[in-house]
Amino acid sequence: MKITGKVIKILPAQSGVNAAGNQWQKIEFVVEEMAANYPQSVCLIAFNDKVSQIATIPLGTVVNVEFDLRTREYNGRYYNDCRFFRFVADEPMAVSPQAQAPMQQQVQQQPAMQYSGFQAQPQNTQPQNNNLPF
Repeated sequence: MKITGKVIKILPAQSGVNAAGNQWQKIEFVVEEMAANYPQSVCLIAFNDKVSQIATIPLGTVVNVEFDLRTREYNGRYYNDCRFFRFVADEPMAVSPQAQAPMQQQVQQQPAMQYSGFQAQPQNTQPQNNNLPF
């Protein structure tokens, strides 16, 4: 399965020893889907050698993730895991300060629009005490 979204959370890495005596480590990270009208989040799990790849991803990075769904049974209940096996990271979604400066200049250079029959009222910066319940 595949999902495209931005990394919104990376949980702390965990490690341990399995029943066979082998060392393991895992890390969970949350990707918020971008293509849907109502974005959904998916918690993915990376094991062993993939942990170092995930731990270095900056939050807000857009990734194309490929993962497998795995189900296991324990005491009559079933549990699902989304185990990631590959991703391609795009640039982080955060805008750098160098990129923000030209955008701010462009906004400042645009002429102010005037509407006929409309006068803007000065905004009161003092908080009002209106006794309204909302």
